[in-house]
Amino acid sequence: MKSILLVLAAVFLLGGTTNIGEARDLSASPRVTQNLRGETVLIPRSAPETRDFLLVTYFKIRLDDQFVAIVALYNDPKTRREVDYAEVYQGSGHLLGIAWLDEFGVRRSAVDYGLIGEDSANVTGVLVLVNEGNSI
Repeated sequence: MKSILLVLAAVFLLGGTTNIGEARDLSASPRVTQNLRGETVLIPRSAPETRDFLLVTYFKIRLDDQFVAIVALYNDPKTRREVDYAEVYQGSGHLLGIAWLDEFGVRRSAVDYGLIGEDSANVTGVLVLVNEGNSI
């Protein structure tokens, strides 16, 4: 549950809203990235290529003196926005979710499939889209 709250916090940093119940299309052709542990993670094809993005800032989140997450915020120098993309990692390095503004300013986000649902709490390494946002 704490992990889902952290992903939602990253989405709100970009001004979006998330409806976890709208996760869909696990079969869409995903792209591959890596988490902080060097493990393969599948992300939606619609997620931006971030190799040209600039890291704006990152911060660590602690709860009850325990390191639980890292949030990284990125800027796409091709836009006028300060933050275009966010990643949330579990303290152990697993990628929990991403949020971004697409080329039209539409808010998008994806969360690890294992975190969706009331009884789910295992990271799977497969991120699925969880909302289609409005343009800003």
